[in-house]
Amino acid sequence: MGVRKESIPDIETKEQYQQYQKDVAAFIEREGLSFLSTGTDSVPEDDGGNVDPWFSGRPCECCGCTLGGNREYLFACNQANEIVQFEICEDCVYFVNYDTLYDSTMIRIVNKKS
Repeated sequence: MGVRKESIPDIETKEQYQQYQKDVAAFIEREGLSFLSTGTDSVPEDDGGNVDPWFSGRPCECCGCTLGGNREYLFACNQANEIVQFEICEDCVYFVNYDTLYDSTMIRIVNKKS
């Protein structure tokens, strides 16, 4: 897993967004992932599962963001045809599901003067 050593900034420019896209694509390629799905544990909370997003100070395993925040699981199939699991930030959850970031972030990027 290649995790970024420095914090990524709040994405405000087209250049930062393009770098974010490259970082996520590089993670998926490096890990050899397909059939990506996001969510929380199916294990009940009473049995130790994470049924809701949870706060973590650990880096996002997808984009490498070192800022603390809510995390969810990314489940995927690797090249050995095994189901693997990663802890990813909410930006990556949204990006994996919709191939874009939140509307408010995208509006800020589009409206940002270079």
